[in-house]
Amino acid sequence: MKKLLAILGSASIIATSGISAVACETTVDDKDDRIKEGALDDVCKITNIIANRHYSTSEQVSAGVAAGLKPNPKLLGNENVTELDVIAGINQMNGTAIKESDVTIEFKDKDKKLATVTANEGSKFTGEANFQVNKDAKFEDLIKNKDLGTIFIPESMPFPPEPNSSGVVKKLVPQLTILMEFIGDRNRELEYITDAISLLSFKETIGNTKQVIEETRAVVTLPKNQIITGGVEFSYKTKTDNRPGIKELVKVTDLGELANDDSETIIKAVYAKNKTTLKSYKEEEILDAINVTIEAKKSFIEFKAGNNKFLGHDPASFSVINGALEEGEKFKREDYQLDITYTVKK
Repeated sequence: MKKLLAILGSASIIATSGISAVACETTVDDKDDRIKEGALDDVCKITNIIANRHYSTSEQVSAGVAAGLKPNPKLLGNENVTELDVIAGINQMNGTAIKESDVTIEFKDKDKKLATVTANEGSKFTGEANFQVNKDAKFEDLIKNKDLGTIFIPESMPFPPEPNSSGVVKKLVPQLTILMEFIGDRNRELEYITDAISLLSFKETIGNTKQVIEETRAVVTLPKNQIITGGVEFSYKTKTDNRPGIKELVKVTDLGELANDDSETIIKAVYAKNKTTLKSYKEEEILDAINVTIEAKKSFIEFKAGNNKFLGHDPASFSVINGALEEGEKFKREDYQLDITYTVKK
């Protein structure tokens, strides 16, 4: 039982590292270069798409670990997928700007694995195209940012991971965890395949590695499953971690009386109470950088994992990375998480 619990914990590490829940963007920015017209079967080159299945992170992590215990891994299904989710998935993977009013979507099977998308009259898109939904997608088609830029590595952690006396790297979960934090930050769509990443971390935890981590490149390969497989090569530059931690920048943790206890209100209060130490940052930067965990007896804040401005790890990542460090070099919780206090106006 202890071994299984350890595997469950480690599986949640990589699966949640750097993956922040974000809504599919439907707004148009100043540099919008998405495809806004054309025949659907011509402009949509990628027809095996990933769509939001509307499962929580914990549900996906559990499903990934459970799949890892079986010879033929099966992940979560499409029962919650909507027509809008299909449109968002098509747009994300093909760089299109299809709107709900542009098309009609028909699921062709009860499992919602196959969808026919037909252009509506009056749309700038024409014709129709068939899409496989969360089935046999390619990892490389989902990942849009393969150059991670600079990633920050703790000074006391060997990176790349060191081989054993036989020259073979058998265990690399801590280094893979760090890497996945930055991959997830640059590719927020990973939140939709958390169960596949959980399956990956399960395989790594039991030593079934297929990953390659080198000084300036890595190849991350997903294990066999019915949703998404394949490998992606990432490039990066490593730098010794010198990002400021939460303890350095947030000195006042008693926020006083707040109008309510939603995350935005709490983070804005943190910013207002710590303007002196946060003077180099805009409020919007802090709103995007901080996670708030609200519990019955204790609430705390932490910087999100994988960003380049602030030092942050989620609790599971913190545990596994700490496990790779020697005594005297281990991280301190207060450097990553700060307890906060406040009252809510009645």
